[in-house]
Amino acid sequence: MLDLLRDCKTPYGTMGDLFDATPIERISKVYYEDMLFETWTHGRTILIGDAAHKLLPSSGAGAVNAMQDAVLLANHLYDIKPTSYENIKLALNAYKEERFDAIKDQYPQSYMSAKLTYGHKLSERILRHIIFNWMPKSVLQRQLLKDSAYRPQANFLPLAPKRGTIEIIPQQPSKRMQKEEEEAKKHAAAAAATAL
Repeated sequence: MLDLLRDCKTPYGTMGDLFDATPIERISKVYYEDMLFETWTHGRTILIGDAAHKLLPSSGAGAVNAMQDAVLLANHLYDIKPTSYENIKLALNAYKEERFDAIKDQYPQSYMSAKLTYGHKLSERILRHIIFNWMPKSVLQRQLLKDSAYRPQANFLPLAPKRGTIEIIPQQPSKRMQKEEEEAKKHAAAAAATAL
């Protein structure tokens, strides 16, 4: 693996220069790979973040997705009522179904971002030059708006007000809160009917 990376350039020379200056016992290898696992749940156990879907680190999407996973998992856990083994399994599977396609759509972007950031082939360097120098700002802005539209929030808390101009993708409301609001309306209607 070290030989494959030896000629890659860094701001400090080549990777080979860094390897040669570092004692061999201090060199550790971390394989960067992108992988989307099909199985995220087993019983009452669930995987989130990089444990469920590894994205290449060049775009920073791994950390963003881990936080989105945590928010959406919290939403699904909040909706579990009554708390039973079957309801927990249903909530965890619903979480996976909600997240899977959103994550899957990000893999081509992650791969392209890695090529733009780390690519050393002539074709990758040419592509990087074209993207960063000749790509119209409107195209980059459109991609940024698309990436920023998915902003899940804890649906059991008051939602943050929309203060910008970017259209956001609406999220699923809390089933538990909807049910509680319906029951409160029924009780209020019944109380109003008995008061008359």
